[in-house]
Amino acid sequence: MLPKQQRPIGISGLASYIPPYRVWLEDWCEWTDNQWPKIREVVGRSFRVRGPHQSMYTMAANAVIRLIDQYDVDPARVKFLGLGTESSTDNSAGAIIVKGMVDEALSARGMPPISRMRTSKRSIARRGSPPN
Repeated sequence: MLPKQQRPIGISGLASYIPPYRVWLEDWCEWTDNQWPKIREVVGRSFRVRGPHQSMYTMAANAVIRLIDQYDVDPARVKFLGLGTESSTDNSAGAIIVKGMVDEALSARGMPPISRMRTSKRSIARRGSPPN
């Protein structure tokens, strides 16, 4: 192991989970009597929505599992798990909930759980959103 002063820091991997369901904004404009050209210029062509059995926690857990798989991460060596969300519904418990889901998935694969670690939840305020 490298001495503490020589250990690299920063982001060494990234994974995401994109929900499978998509709402096409041209269709949405027809349903809501909005102007498609304006929406296309400002917003884009579509947006994704979670499925009926998905939540921000299941989507985050899927991203963590992808990260572990893509970078061959030993879950027992994970020291920090942070969850960034725009939701205030989890009252800072989100990272613990996701860790539980990930540990369950790892156990089903015969892998060790993520080590006991420090967790963090950070709310990200969106422009125009009411404060949490």
